[in-house]
Amino acid sequence: MYIRCVSMILVCGAVINAGPLLAQRSTSVEQIGVTRGDIDGRGLSANAGPGTALDGRRNAVTIRLVSGLAGTLVGFVVGGFVGYRVLPHDCGGCDDPGLDAIVYGALVGTWVGAAAGVAMPGLGSVCSFNERVGRALLGAGAGGALGFLIGGGFGMSGTSLILVPLFSIGGAVGSIGRCWK
Repeated sequence: MYIRCVSMILVCGAVINAGPLLAQRSTSVEQIGVTRGDIDGRGLSANAGPGTALDGRRNAVTIRLVSGLAGTLVGFVVGGFVGYRVLPHDCGGCDDPGLDAIVYGALVGTWVGAAAGVAMPGLGSVCSFNERVGRALLGAGAGGALGFLIGGGFGMSGTSLILVPLFSIGGAVGSIGRCWK
């Protein structure tokens, strides 16, 4: 099930990021001033053509998904550590005291990390950094809450540990909205 979820997210990202196919313009050899002797290998210079650099706006979804994933991983670790240090973990004789604090801290850390990761790259956005962070936090929070509910909530089934980060990234990327322009 987890592989299907990840596969669907990657496919959706590829479909969203797909742009028009671009081709080189057709220019005859005579129009650009290349002679037959140049084509035979006696002095033809190799010029770098246009379009060799990555365009941030065309690859914005992919870049934001990758940066959101990186932010989610950092948030997961930092959130788990902070959750263990801050949340009480007196479970009254359970096997793993503090595990619930680590899990809840990691779940909160994933949506904060996803929002920060998605909002970090500017990519020629029309929105300010603060607006991107605010939008991404709202979207990641809503997506994370939906993933938490679908994953079983407080039942600690383990599905939430997968769905909350995935839904947080998706919610953060989707909430950027008009900032794509």
